[in-house]
Amino acid sequence: GVVSFAEEARNLGYEVAVVNYNPETVSTDWDVNDKLYFEELTLERVLDIYRFEKPVGVVAFLGGQIANNLAKPLEERGVKLLGTPGRSVDRAENRAWFSRLLEELGIKQPSWTAATSIKEALRFAEDVGYPVLVRPSYVLSGSAMKIAWSPEELKSYIEHAAKVSPRYPVVVSKFLEDAVEAEIDAVGDSRCAVGAVIEHIEPGGVHSGDSTMVLPWFSLPENAVREMTRAAEMLNEALEIQGPFNIQFLVKNSSVYVVELNLRASRSMPFTSKVTGYNLMRAAAEAALQGRISYGFNDYEGFKLLKPQGWWGVKSPQPSWQRLKGAYPGLGPEMRSTGEVAALGRTLHEALLKSWLGVQGNKLPPAGTSVLVYTPTGRGRSDLATAARFMREKGYTVYTVEGMEVEGAEPLPVEQALRLIRMNGVGLLMTTGYAPERDYKIRRLAVDLGVPVVLDARLARMLAEAVSRVSLEELEALELRDYWGPGVEVF
Repeated sequence: GVVSFAEEARNLGYEVAVVNYNPETVSTDWDVNDKLYFEELTLERVLDIYRFEKPVGVVAFLGGQIANNLAKPLEERGVKLLGTPGRSVDRAENRAWFSRLLEELGIKQPSWTAATSIKEALRFAEDVGYPVLVRPSYVLSGSAMKIAWSPEELKSYIEHAAKVSPRYPVVVSKFLEDAVEAEIDAVGDSRCAVGAVIEHIEPGGVHSGDSTMVLPWFSLPENAVREMTRAAEMLNEALEIQGPFNIQFLVKNSSVYVVELNLRASRSMPFTSKVTGYNLMRAAAEAALQGRISYGFNDYEGFKLLKPQGWWGVKSPQPSWQRLKGAYPGLGPEMRSTGEVAALGRTLHEALLKSWLGVQGNKLPPAGTSVLVYTPTGRGRSDLATAARFMREKGYTVYTVEGMEVEGAEPLPVEQALRLIRMNGVGLLMTTGYAPERDYKIRRLAVDLGVPVVLDARLARMLAEAVSRVSLEELEALELRDYWGPGVEVF
């Protein structure tokens, strides 16, 4: 995002100085920007550089959560912010203030309370019923965010969240089970906005960085998409947005609920730009530096929805379970993956299979190996049974685990399943849920021995269907412009 934005800013006639402390990013390469300050992102250091350089302004929405947290303090010290005002960032980052804003705008959200005490949080959870989601303010999305299924867990999580962000309220909200998670990546200029709707394969409650993202959406009702874009339009105007933003939603029974808003560039924006063929950073440069988006617009107001027609994009997470010695391979609100792989395809199945196979360590089960499919929590049985059927039809032997059975697969005792994994007899493991007390040994042994693991039932079903419908010989390696077609401007 930083490199693309800097390039667009230079095209608009600006010299760009970047402050970055991370040598792993391209923006720290010596020949990328006009000036590079290899310094820590603290208020004091940024102010020192600002006073020395005397720039027309500072962009804080490209440096992740750390830079975004500096927006309000910089603005209070007289620094000219280029982009969304610091007061708006403050209102979005403070969970309680943002929830009140949603109420004012009439935008749905899960029932919530700002917990001023553990007793108050416990009373709220008792009223709405467990599970509930615990969210601190002013932290990286997902950090210290937990789903509490009992009063004991809720008490523990609130104490931890209060330590992570002690100056701001901890919001406790009702967690909607089995909801579809979706998000909007967009850029706004307060008057109009442009962006795309992304649907997650994994359910709500799994961090977006660990989710398999699909663009365009594939199962959301059209009325839900309209409601999402309407919410984006209202927030763009109410918060005077002048740059990139990301909204996360839960959709259940066709009702749309806003979970959170981040007034900064998200990690998925490069993916969104490359799939749609619309450079969001070009729009962000125009919004922040000129106050108006003209790229792709012709006197347009409201929300312009980017929806690919005839091609799909899928982004898969790159986990590092083998390097995290002893960790339980499972999905939840806190991010565990360390990278991601994206792919485009003419069909959803092609894009999904290419993306999943692009992840280091993932491969189709070799001939002569079996697929192990089971559910330690009892959830996801239908999806996993369908996955087992697809893999069986593809010619694989499919086993399940006694006490955690999935229909249509031969059950094995736990010890026999472990033995089969040790003997390299399992080429793929498909499971779901989070239950280390039941299947820690199975999951841990599988990742330690390099067996690919699929940790969500819906993903297992869709991946198995992709394996059954698309052969490796059919997978194409094309340039992005070959998918976009002649109507898209190459960037």
